[in-house]
Order: sequence, then structure tokens, then C-alpha cells
Amino acid sequence: MGPIGGCRQLSLQFDRIEENGKTTMNLRSTPHEATDEQHRTFLEGHESMKEGFEATFAQLAQYLARVQ
Repeated sequence: MGPIGGCRQLSLQFDRIEENGKTTMNLRSTPHEATDEQHRTFLEGHESMKEGFEATFAQLAQYLARVQ
């Protein structure tokens, strides 16, 4: 199996929105040229990926709060 759900390629879209002194970041990824099985595996792993990104950004927020 490849790095993410057996997919060798991902299509990524990253948006950053700044409003009222807050920054919102959105990351969207989809399998590119994936088989039906690879696409299903990718979707099944979505919750795990979401938890990982949330934990990473929580650590970043804690770090930024300390250094400001």
C-alpha cells in the first residue's frame, strides 16, 4: 500500500482566510487517478487524517501562544 490509502498521487487545495484578526485554513485532498478501492480506502482513513491535522494545528497554536 502507498503512503495514503494506496494512492500514489493526491490533488491538494489549501485556502487561507483572514478575517477579524483570525486566520482560518482549509485543506482539501482527493485521490488522483485512484482505483475505486484506493478511493474507498482513502475515504475510510479520513477521520484519522482529520485527527492528525487537528492535533498538529493544536500544537502549532500552543507554540504560537508561547512565542508571542
